[in-house]
Amino acid sequence: MQAITKYYGLEQAIEKSINAGIDILLFSNNQLPKNQVMLDTVISIIKEKVKTGTIKADRIYESFNRIKKLKQKIGLII
Repeated sequence: MQAITKYYGLEQAIEKSINAGIDILLFSNNQLPKNQVMLDTVISIIKEKVKTGTIKADRIYESFNRIKKLKQKIGLII
């Protein structure tokens, strides 16, 4: 599905997704080599956007805390 990649580049898609409240980004590994997204690249993009203020650090913590709360609820962490 190219609903996002058809209109946005990787950096803009990551920024818009996180700022819209997405907690988890999912990238398919079933891509042609030219379209594959490496984890290190995504992490670098997010770090840079937090550093420049394009993505607020609080937004990252919100997602972290929601994921942590869900894991606690289903017994994955204490």
